[in-house]
Amino acid sequence: MHRHPLAGVLCVFLLFAGLAGAEEPPPRATAVANPLAPPDTSSPRATLRSFLENGDATWRLLLARQDASELGRRAQSCLNLSEVPPSQRRDVSLEATLQLFDVFNRIEVPALEDVPDEEEMERKERTRWVVPNTRIAIARVEKGESAGEWLFTPRTVSRVSSYYRRTRDLPLKTGAVVEDGYQLYITSGGSWVPAWLIAALPAWTQATYGGQTLFQWGLAFALLVLAAALGWGSARWSRRRARQRPMWGLVAPAVWMLLAAGALHVIDQQVNITGPIMGVLRFALEGVFYLAAAWAATLAGGVGADAILRWQRIRARSRPLDVQLIRIGMRAVALLAVFAIVVVWARSIGIPLLGTLAGLGVGGIAVALAAQRTVENFIGGVNLIADRPVDVGDFCLFGNQMGTVEQIGLRSTRVRTLERSVLTIPNAEFSRLQLDNLSRRDRRLLRTTLNLRLETTTDQLERVLAGVRALLEHHEAVYESPRVRLVAAGPLSLDVEIFAYLRAADQNEFLQLQEGIFFEILRAVEDAGTALAPPAQTTYFRAAERAEPRRERSEAAAASAVQRS
Repeated sequence: MHRHPLAGVLCVFLLFAGLAGAEEPPPRATAVANPLAPPDTSSPRATLRSFLENGDATWRLLLARQDASELGRRAQSCLNLSEVPPSQRRDVSLEATLQLFDVFNRIEVPALEDVPDEEEMERKERTRWVVPNTRIAIARVEKGESAGEWLFTPRTVSRVSSYYRRTRDLPLKTGAVVEDGYQLYITSGGSWVPAWLIAALPAWTQATYGGQTLFQWGLAFALLVLAAALGWGSARWSRRRARQRPMWGLVAPAVWMLLAAGALHVIDQQVNITGPIMGVLRFALEGVFYLAAAWAATLAGGVGADAILRWQRIRARSRPLDVQLIRIGMRAVALLAVFAIVVVWARSIGIPLLGTLAGLGVGGIAVALAAQRTVENFIGGVNLIADRPVDVGDFCLFGNQMGTVEQIGLRSTRVRTLERSVLTIPNAEFSRLQLDNLSRRDRRLLRTTLNLRLETTTDQLERVLAGVRALLEHHEAVYESPRVRLVAAGPLSLDVEIFAYLRAADQNEFLQLQEGIFFEILRAVEDAGTALAPPAQTTYFRAAERAEPRRERSEAAAASAVQRS
């Protein structure tokens, strides 16, 4: 169970008790003998005794101008706060302790010897005891850090304010140390608001509305307006500066976090807003704090990526895809930070961690089913970035198209085609294509076939082969072991295959080298006294075969002339 001190808050009660006009100081009280020993909560009797004795001693020490922090903590330790959100336990435990002590100062409480002890509760097999004629209950805690202790139940803690309002007009019991401790608490201020200042204010400022004085309402409202104005101004200033340096964008969320935390502290500890109003303000200001923290984490992802890329060594070694990978990685880190902030916020307002994770898991499944294609494209983008079949700036063949990769995003990839249009392809589809990365070729292939005329003699053919081999072997742009071979002697030509790899960085350089080599090859063919075979078929006729058709045509022409005459 969470423990919270009374010190620093109840100390102001002394001043107000003095204003209440106590005629003589109460008997002097002493601090607890062993501060490390926990209060006795072994039975309903022990818990009731611990609460009443520590509460009474706390007020006596405060009125005697002594430190009562340890006694205040021991009194609060008698409450079961397991159902109170962690962020509200301090305020709830303090206010519930004050209100319950005031209730006991006005109702009949059985003598301690009449309250069952541990042995009696075990004999009767009971786990709960209720103060007679009330609904104030003490029950044994079954699980958690306080398992086995007898504490005022969470239901009692949640309803104690109602019990206080219904009993505050009852007469005070004889021997009560303070008349209305909770009223003194809610009308007081912190150490920054001295008692003499409150006493000097007009009487109408002390009127109570909603459990707070008009003075407290006004001061809290002024603080909230001031904090909102400062936050809005810092956001405008930060937005203007961030256009030049993105790092200045972090100023706005940082200021909002400081303002939210500061306003919460001042309103809670100094203005001393209490009750449900303080619960609402705490929830709102903590919400602003955590939202600003999430905002800062989101911006820090981009700023961190820029800072990494500005580092000279990283920038010198990074490829375009490395830059994008760094940005995506920092964005993922920022999302994880936002997730952690959401979990912490959920726990602070009382949402269980396992429930939060389960809810996020179910929500994630629902989102994945609703956005299946988006998730598929995201996974495809991650695969493209991780495997790197292509990089930004690479010229590649994909499917039956080719182009230059301009951007690889989380959802799609953009390619500049040969017609200078931009083709956007979903990552899921692009990653499934057969990708031929032409930019990563370490050498370029020159492969062609020379079709020489059939009339080429053996000597001419040998001169052509020797000349082309010498050309390629001595060319500075040709890798070792080029291949020049006669591969076919067909019906139309003599085919010589040329196979060589060229040193060329890009397509334009390759085409220029290839053009120069082709010119040299043509000169070698001309020097050998032959030529390339034309794309036509030549038919050869013998002299006798040519004469016979001419005689047949002459006889046919003579017969035709006789018929006409």
